[in-house]
Formats: sequence, C-alpha cells, structure tokens
Amino acid sequence: MAGRQQASETTDEGSSGAATTADDTEPSELVGENLAIGYPATDEPVVECERVLLPAGEVTALVGPNGSGKSTLLKTMADQHQPDDGRILLDGERIQSFGSKALARELGLLSQENESPGSITVEDLVYHGRYPHRAFFESVTDEDRDAVERAIDLAGVAHLRDSEMSNLSGGQKQLAWIAMVLAQETDVLLLDEPTTFLDLHHQLRVLSVVRTLNREAGVTVGIVLHDIGQAARFADNLVAMQDGSLYDWGPPNEVVTEQLLADVFRVDAAVDSESSTGLHIAPHSAIEE
Repeated sequence: MAGRQQASETTDEGSSGAATTADDTEPSELVGENLAIGYPATDEPVVECERVLLPAGEVTALVGPNGSGKSTLLKTMADQHQPDDGRILLDGERIQSFGSKALARELGLLSQENESPGSITVEDLVYHGRYPHRAFFESVTDEDRDAVERAIDLAGVAHLRDSEMSNLSGGQKQLAWIAMVLAQETDVLLLDEPTTFLDLHHQLRVLSVVRTLNREAGVTVGIVLHDIGQAARFADNLVAMQDGSLYDWGPPNEVVTEQLLADVFRVDAAVDSESSTGLHIAPHSAIEE
C-alpha cells in the first residue's frame, strides 16, 4: 500500500478530523496489525494487510470492488471473524480480551444481514440496543430510556416508533436498525454497506446520521461503502482495497486518483478535487479486462 500505509502508523493526535466525545473522554482507535484472514473453504487468506487503522474520532470508509475483502476485514475488526494471524487492538488492548458485553459497550456493528420478527415495533427494536448495559433480569432504567430517545431522534424515526418492522420500507428499516446500534452508545461504530439497496434520499439520510454522530459525539466510524464518490465526500479517510490487500490509505483528496479508479475499479474516469461541494468523480467507461 505504498507510502500512506506507513503514514497511517504515525497519525498524530492533532489530526483535523479527530474530535472529543461529549463527556470529554478521548475517542477510541481501532487497529489491525499483520492480518491474514481466511475461511475454512479457502486454502489461502482472502485478506492480508500489515496494518489498517481507524483513527480516533474520524470516519474511515472502506472501498473497493466486489470480492476485495472489505466486509471480511470489517467483521474481523468487530471480532465477528477470527483472523488466521495478526491482532486487532482497541485503544491498545487486544479485542479478544474484552468480554462480549464489555466489547458491545465499546464497539457497535451493523452488518448486512439484519433480521427481526416482523411484529416488533421500531421502539422495541431500538431498546434491544441497550442489552450490553443491563444485567439479564434488570429492568429498563431512565438511562436506557434517555439513550433510546436520543437514538430515535438522531436517526429521525420518531414518527415510526410504533410501526411494526414488517410495514416499513427498506430505507425506513435501515434507519431503525441504525437507531438500535446508536442506542448502544459505543465509542466505535462499524457499518457494513448500510446504504445498499436504498434510494438516494435514504442513502444520504443514513450518511448524514452517521456523520452527525461522529461530529457531535466523537464516535470513531468504520463504514463499507460501494459508492466511492459518496465515500470521498463523506469520510475523513479512505481505505482502498484490491484483491484482499490494501491498495492505498489516506484522505480522499490524496487517495482518489484517476490511476486508482483504473487500477482498483477498472473504470476510466475524471476526478475533480477542486469542487466547492467536495471531490467529484465523472466516470467515462469501463476498462476491458
């Protein structure tokens, strides 16, 4: 991953994207080191990288074509998949050293596969996000209620709180699931393709919710996105992946080049990094294999 992978090792505390959390505690950093990640059906690792960093208090988007290893890497960093080699560190501590509930209080994951009973209401779903904060038989507290109300308000689903999940559109369901993971009140939030299958309005709504959470609460975000144009305008950093390896890492204006679009996405495109509305990509044609 050329020069910027090494640069990621020396990201300093003065990074412009970093923020402090609402209670003035330091935001959390998530790091993968010397990773080799495979599956039982594969003889060789499907993802290999020396170092991948989600800087504290910043939004980092993982981008790349289908099959490049983005979701596999994200699941591994969330301790949902065990690497064959290497380690994941949350604020310098091995992620496996956390108990399941303790980790769920620090790190929230919204995966691609979300299923709930169709009869459950949005509000009841969001309350499920509070499970890491309660003992098994403990009743709902005022703190739980406050957290749920904040999550519902931030996700913009107050008008849907009494609606059953089975009656919602795809975009509404996704916002409800986001409200649930927001109710966990974690320092790190990982989202695996949260905008897939959503119309443009709901894509932008989801990205706005996540960005607001990052800016107002200093939450460290790692997000897998298919649309590199959205990722470039939305994220502080991009991790570009190709064939299970990290092609490049850094700020969008440095990472997104015509060469990257050709090498990684096999697209002939022009890049405008001077636009007043953020970096823009104008694709022209697919590059033949």
